[in-house]
Amino acid sequence: NKWTFQNCQALEQIRTPEQLEKIGHYAFRGCETLEEFEIKQTVEEISVGAFYGCNNISLTINVDEKPPGWQQGWDLGAPNSYEW
Repeated sequence: NKWTFQNCQALEQIRTPEQLEKIGHYAFRGCETLEEFEIKQTVEEISVGAFYGCNNISLTINVDEKPPGWQQGWDLGAPNSYEW
C-alpha cells in the first residue's frame, strides 16, 4: 500500500516475508532509522519513491535483473541508485 510506514522512526530493520510481492508508493518514506532491507525475488512490483528519505538504508537486492514491475524511480531518494 501507499505510504504504509511513512515517517516511522521505530523501524531499523525489516525482514520481509517470502510472499511479499509489492512495495507501494513511498511505503517507507522518511524512515530515517531504517538501516537494513532485503528485497527478495518474490517482489514483482516496487512503486516510485518506496525508500525516499531512507538516508541510512542498506538495500540487499536478491534479484538477477530488474523486474518489469519495478517502476522507474523506485529507488528515488535512497542513498544509492541501483543499475542492472
